[in-house]
Amino acid sequence: MERELRLRKIKKAELAASINELPQMISYICKGTRAITPKLSLKLDRYFGMEDGYFMVLQTYYDITKEKSNRQFAPNSDLPTISKAIFWDTDFGKMDWIRYKKAIIQRVFERGSESDIDEIIRFYGKKEVINTIQTAHSLLYTAIENAETYLGIDKNSISCYQNSIQKPPQRPYYTSSVK
Repeated sequence: MERELRLRKIKKAELAASINELPQMISYICKGTRAITPKLSLKLDRYFGMEDGYFMVLQTYYDITKEKSNRQFAPNSDLPTISKAIFWDTDFGKMDWIRYKKAIIQRVFERGSESDIDEIIRFYGKKEVINTIQTAHSLLYTAIENAETYLGIDKNSISCYQNSIQKPPQRPYYTSSVK
């Protein structure tokens, strides 16, 4: 749909008004956060002069492509047996192990035992865990130490460690002669 809008030089708000939909809905669909429904597909098909079902087929193709990309990372099928106390603030039985893998890996490396860390490495794979730790925006120092111990990576290769190294303090800038 975004491609058609660009080719025809139509604004999203203009399209929304023409097919009697909310502009936010059109934006959400273009961003991929909402799906095209059969009803909306028919409206879009008529508006753009396409065959009935054209946009519904595109939506299905998009859904299939998205599902395939989600499956490229398929952790070992059996869930890890880690201490539930690490996730005291979460319903352990309802954790989405794929969607929140970065947060799970980070928390286990920050607060988990040796067996918890080994289990997370087994579940996600060493390569995936290393990538998550190295690209983390922030980690407790225990996670950095555990990454060195259990993954054999240098703390200098962890981006948040590099960003947290203190720079020497700047001399204060005085605007008057008082020091």
